[in-house]
Amino acid sequence: MFSKSIKLFLYIRVVEFPKEKPPFPIDYKNGRISKWTNQEAQLCAVAICLEEMLDVKIQFGAIYHIQSKKRHDVEFSDSLRTLTIQTIEEIRKILRDKILPPPV
Repeated sequence: MFSKSIKLFLYIRVVEFPKEKPPFPIDYKNGRISKWTNQEAQLCAVAICLEEMLDVKIQFGAIYHIQSKKRHDVEFSDSLRTLTIQTIEEIRKILRDKILPPPV
């Protein structure tokens, strides 16, 4: 899938299309559920692409963790959307300027 507005091309394994509801993207990850927001931001980017491609609003998706066999539901809040777009812009700046951020 792709988005012209954020200039992004992504791949995702599963998108459910429930009747009378918006699409529901599900990303599969190895390992256990983590507290890092990077996985949620990645799924949010998928939702942004789907929204643009299908002209729908998507509020929720899920991350399925293969090792623990647990599904973590994700709400695509305004703050997560902002974080996702800011992160994409920061990555583009790093690639364009060829200057890595300082280590943490």
